[in-house]
Amino acid sequence: MQKSENKIFFPALAGIRIIAAWMIFLHHIAGEVEIGRLSSIFKEFHVGIFFTISGFLTYILYFDKYNNSEFSFKKFIQKRLARLLPLYWILLLIAAIWQWESIKSFILSFLLLQSYFEDFKFAYVGQAWTIPVQLMFYLTVPMFFFCIKKYNYWFLFWPLSVLLLGLGLMFSFSTISFHGFLANFDFLMIYTFFGRVFEFTIGTLVAKLWYNRMSERILKFKPTFAGALIYLIMLIIISNFQDAENTYGIAHPIGLMLNHILLPFSIGLFLIGLCAERTYFSKFLSTPFMILLGNSAYAFYLIHVGYFSEFVYFQISSNLLIRFICLNILAVLIYRFLELPIQRALLSFRK
Repeated sequence: MQKSENKIFFPALAGIRIIAAWMIFLHHIAGEVEIGRLSSIFKEFHVGIFFTISGFLTYILYFDKYNNSEFSFKKFIQKRLARLLPLYWILLLIAAIWQWESIKSFILSFLLLQSYFEDFKFAYVGQAWTIPVQLMFYLTVPMFFFCIKKYNYWFLFWPLSVLLLGLGLMFSFSTISFHGFLANFDFLMIYTFFGRVFEFTIGTLVAKLWYNRMSERILKFKPTFAGALIYLIMLIIISNFQDAENTYGIAHPIGLMLNHILLPFSIGLFLIGLCAERTYFSKFLSTPFMILLGNSAYAFYLIHVGYFSEFVYFQISSNLLIRFICLNILAVLIYRFLELPIQRALLSFRK
């Protein structure tokens, strides 16, 4: 862990973001290559790792400030919006020019409401359905902190309360056919904050168990190795629920439960290892090169499928390795010369 200007920074957690983004890339190309059992495992690489990391880091970076009445929600949300929105909106405009869909889908995508509608969840920048989920977590952080500060049992009641709210909305609109708004239970659990809240909450819970107590008992279990091993075992189990009816294991009720509940605990354990253990892997993730790639992970995530990927495929090479390398180079360039300057300009303007 490094500290500078009263900021906590875990270098390995910057590097792990690009690994997570690469895993999503593997998820999307799983049907493109046949490598036996690995293809079915690649299918189960989902975005939950990003949600768990967000919960984990948000607790570590901001809960003490909240406790000490030093937490500024305005600054917190401005920083997140400066990170999430500009690049997404730019890529959304390019996508709309590249292949126009409809004014309704564009407006919903621009307002970050697309992932609440079955018909529009993959509109324009398809993978960006996760941004509204991420944003809802950030918007609810003050309320969540308020609850868990008063009572620890809100780590359980918070996700259940959010899920119940989502179910209430789903049943309330069930008689209205409006582009699949909160279409069904599976949609609610997979594509909205109402279902993904468990991963964020478990990320914060694991951070609390480790960071507040610095538990030596956790470190005795070699959390980097143990977390990675449990994560792999969970993925193998979830992938076994793939069948003719369920393309992905999480479409099965048991697979969904494992993905939303047990998998985040293994990810959290792995994150503890990256923060607290000095392994060869954590040292590798902490190198300047991996931190740079980690910083560009958001750009890579937004371009790894869609028009940029198609351009590389048709204009440069259809070779999977060459495409992967080109997308990474492009993501770094986008981060360095577009995303980062805009973010810095917005944050400096804020001051």
